Amino acid sequence: MTKVASSGTRADEVFKAVRADLLTARFRPGQWMKVSDLQKRFGVSISVVREALNRLTAEGLLQSSAQRGFRVPDLSLADLHDLTDARIKIEPLVLRESVESGSAEWEAEVVAAHHLLTRTPVPAPDGTLNPDWIRVHAAFHEALLAGCPNAHLRSVATSLRDKAEMYRMGAPLPVGSGDVAAEHRPLMDLALARRKDEAAALLVRHIEHARQAVVGRLATHGRD
Repeated sequence: MTKVASSGTRADEVFKAVRADLLTARFRPGQWMKVSDLQKRFGVSISVVREALNRLTAEGLLQSSAQRGFRVPDLSLADLHDLTDARIKIEPLVLRESVESGSAEWEAEVVAAHHLLTRTPVPAPDGTLNPDWIRVHAAFHEALLAGCPNAHLRSVATSLRDKAEMYRMGAPLPVGSGDVAAEHRPLMDLALARRKDEAAALLVRHIEHARQAVVGRLATHGRD
């Protein structure tokens, strides 16, 4: 049983832990969440678990039903396309503002996040996608957008990326390793050079590439 730090942070700790599990596909698409199991795992009350799951529902990482509780969303091609189209509208806008407004500290954070990405292997020992890579990959993209002064835009962009990660991890076939850090270097270089339009255009291609990688796997396994 995983103990949670203090009463003031209990729901937040459960939220973060279950969120990490969702983003690394430790729950299956369509799976119903067992509140009693989570209660035992974290040593908290049912109300604390429900508060955390409601927050995840608000972020779109879970779905809720008054009769049955909380479940992991199903994966579908239609939803993937809608999600990707939304990302293409939002993320390049946020990146442009980040490149325009980012400080020297922002530049340092982008460089540090990319360095960590280069040091983190993509495949786990069992050949699946490494959960640590998922975390540092997300951190790199968050660092790129962190210079945007509009917190609401950053929040929307992050939420859309989180949902996209569920598709990356939930797709039936593992993602190939490749030199992923090198693929991200041009994004970093363009951002640091303050070439916002080129950086935004490259980000669109990056998002489209991710879409196509997942579409093939979903189509092969009949998810429409």
